[in-house]
Amino acid sequence: MTVDSNDPVQTPTEPQQPPVAPAPTASLSVWERIKKHKVAQWTLAYVAAAYTLLHGLEMVSNALEWPHLVVRVVTLLLLIGVPLVATLAWYHGHHAQQRVSGPELTIITVLLVIAGTALWRFARPTSDHAAASVATAAPAALSSATAASPIPVMPPPEKSIAVLPFENRSGDHAQDFYADGLTDELTTALARIAALKVIARTSAERYKHSGKRPSEIGRELSVATLVTGSVLRAGGRVRYTAALVSADSERNLWAESYDRNERDVLMLQSEVARAIAKAIAVRLSPAESERLAGRRTVEPRAFDEYLLGRALWNQRTEQSTRAALVHFENATRIAPDSALGYAGVADSHIILGVHGFDPPRVAIPLAKAAALKAIRLDPDAGEPHASLGDILFHYDWDWVASEREHEKAIELAPAFATGYQWGSEAQILNGDLAGALARLQRARELDPLSMIIRASLANALGLLGRREQAVAELRAAIAMDPGFPRTRRELALQLLALGRTGDALAEARQLAMIAPDNLPAITVLGLCLGRAGHADEARALIRRLESESGKPFISSLELARIAAGLLDRDLAIHYLEQAVAAREGFLPLIGGDDEFVFLHHDPRYLAITRRIGIGADHGEPLRLAAGGK
Repeated sequence: MTVDSNDPVQTPTEPQQPPVAPAPTASLSVWERIKKHKVAQWTLAYVAAAYTLLHGLEMVSNALEWPHLVVRVVTLLLLIGVPLVATLAWYHGHHAQQRVSGPELTIITVLLVIAGTALWRFARPTSDHAAASVATAAPAALSSATAASPIPVMPPPEKSIAVLPFENRSGDHAQDFYADGLTDELTTALARIAALKVIARTSAERYKHSGKRPSEIGRELSVATLVTGSVLRAGGRVRYTAALVSADSERNLWAESYDRNERDVLMLQSEVARAIAKAIAVRLSPAESERLAGRRTVEPRAFDEYLLGRALWNQRTEQSTRAALVHFENATRIAPDSALGYAGVADSHIILGVHGFDPPRVAIPLAKAAALKAIRLDPDAGEPHASLGDILFHYDWDWVASEREHEKAIELAPAFATGYQWGSEAQILNGDLAGALARLQRARELDPLSMIIRASLANALGLLGRREQAVAELRAAIAMDPGFPRTRRELALQLLALGRTGDALAEARQLAMIAPDNLPAITVLGLCLGRAGHADEARALIRRLESESGKPFISSLELARIAAGLLDRDLAIHYLEQAVAAREGFLPLIGGDDEFVFLHHDPRYLAITRRIGIGADHGEPLRLAAGGK
């Protein structure tokens, strides 16, 4: 048979084989079955996504002031979801088509974790962000100033705290005083806890609107924790949010929101203080628990008047103190049982009477009556005891009774910095210079940005013969706040005592330009002018001050300082005798004022010191420098 070459060649077909049944698999281990069902991959992806979701939710809930319970509930639900996801992966993972490889899934998971951490760490706008955005420009020089400070800064104690200024959420700046006042009241409540180091208001308030991070603020104030919060008052209700932040890690340790009647705001402050103490494991004594539980309801209008008064009183000028006194008196008229109002009345009259704005014989008896009334109304408050102790020192000239009241104030309010500062004066006149220095150092720890406390500390260092150290302390303070008159005045006095008359005069002239109407600034200039040989200028200042009219009182003690600069014994004694007749508040401090050393052997000066109670008849003459308030 012929085969056409164009015909396709047929190849024999092989017989079709029947399908081969799969060989039976060996029994898989549990881990191999988990891998086959992709349980680990999907559980890990779920955990990473939940982590990111939780911190995003924390950011939103704090920004919108949602109750902290929202975050807790979502956390619980997400935890319950872990076994559910693992179960679903077990049943469906074997049949599901894996669209990404194992390495890709790992990379995605790592990226999600990094994103979640970054979101939580850098994008929190609540407590942490609020803490990071509260400061003034003054602390900008704190790091360098602290480095130059003669007293070393220790690491922050574990149980230390600063209450940063609360945010006013009302949108009405006229209500700022209310948020500031509640910040002060929470600070006061926490200051009653002995185991807790609480930074004073004057230092914490400098961190308002600054943009500093909590870790930076913690380092500058030497505290381990910070309290931030916000206040919204409307319709007789107060919505109050507070959070406790670790200064080191910037993590939230505790947070809570409250909605209360504004009459209960002081009881709320005590409740928050107890919650904060619990969050940082501070054990309250029975007495402290009782004091915190004993806060009363307040009359809202009276409390507003009190807070307005405190906002003005804190400025410490003559005009602001007089305006504050009006508000405090209004508070006592609206609510005759307002211990806070009477305490404010006492403090206002102390500033006006001791600082020479009003005649002491008029102002200080009013201060004493108000302080005693405040103590009767609220025996557990330490601050009125400090006020009474100051009156006993500066007006009654009773150092022993003054020290007793200051010890009581420190017992009731162990973190009240001003109590330590004022109490140091009585300790010095009672012969305990080392104890006075220790109190001032404690006051400085509690209120590190207080310029007046730093000036008082420099005085004590000078009394101990450590004048160069005092100068370094004052220069550090001036670097933080160049415009504060008291520190510059004290620097001029310390330089003068060191014999650096030219430097002292330069400081005094600069101070006179900064505070041209400040009486102590004018008189220290006169003192330095006299010692530098500019007698005509010094006497011209005396004539100017004596001729001023319209002022209720001119301090004869301050005029005596200019006379001392001129080394004019008769004129200095004349003014000192007038000061004693007026019972001026700073007379007990002249024993340490170097400008009066040239009078120490004058019988007339010795007679004056005996009348005050600091003369030789009362023991070894004491040296004390004026510290101020």
